[in-house]
Amino acid sequence: MRFHFLALVAPLHLLAISVPSVAETLRITNGEWPPFTSHRLPDGGPLSRTVAEAFKQVGITVEYGYFPWKRAYDYARSGARDGSVGWAKNAAHQKDFVMSEAVIHVDKVLFYRKAAPIGWLRVEDLKRWRLGATTGYSYGEEWDHAVRNGFLRVETVTLDAQNLRKLLENRLDAVAMDLDVGLYLLRTAFTPHQAEQITYHPRSLSRVPISLALSRRNPAAPSLIERFNQGLAALRNSGRLDDFLTEYQLMDPVFREAKEAGTQRGARP
Repeated sequence: MRFHFLALVAPLHLLAISVPSVAETLRITNGEWPPFTSHRLPDGGPLSRTVAEAFKQVGITVEYGYFPWKRAYDYARSGARDGSVGWAKNAAHQKDFVMSEAVIHVDKVLFYRKAAPIGWLRVEDLKRWRLGATTGYSYGEEWDHAVRNGFLRVETVTLDAQNLRKLLENRLDAVAMDLDVGLYLLRTAFTPHQAEQITYHPRSLSRVPISLALSRRNPAAPSLIERFNQGLAALRNSGRLDDFLTEYQLMDPVFREAKEAGTQRGARP
């Protein structure tokens, strides 16, 4: 990372005036998490685009490098890269990174076959079902606690698409998944006939804030995050952030209506 400093000699009453900084470039790690991020999507997907545009608002350019997610995390944590895009803002991640305000929120929901609907109000109601999840993912404090204590019957796989196939084959009753990831997979990895057989419950398991993470090894990280948050607020206030999400077919209208009607489970950071 290159920083340019401008030495100024001025009367004291002028020092409070903010001086625009010379353009900077940050190297940010990224990965494959469609429809949020992917090197195959226009502008890298809505999350990648939002981060780059928010920094652009404050005179900073972003260069993305795409890696497997574990490597993306390690490169950013070690300072080999300046940061990484798309991480949950939790205590574990904040030990390694200075994290921004939430760029997006990811809703975790249950997908099921329309021919075999499920209903639930509390996680304990799910104990009757054969459930699927993806290895290494968290689906909220209540779900995770129930799984750790053997209260739920959950089979895990390494890829979300595998669980949707098991659902179609009637090997599972419901699968936990990021809402937009599930909808994207149904649009892109399955036939229209297959996709038509699956829907999701409007009650969310959890709602996770996803943030930009900058390495704590960089002493400038706190000030960079502050500037990023300013750029993000500008995007949000202008309405462009919502435009980015709708352009990529996120913010599913049925789910949004359910959320506004109050039928979802409350959000949990």
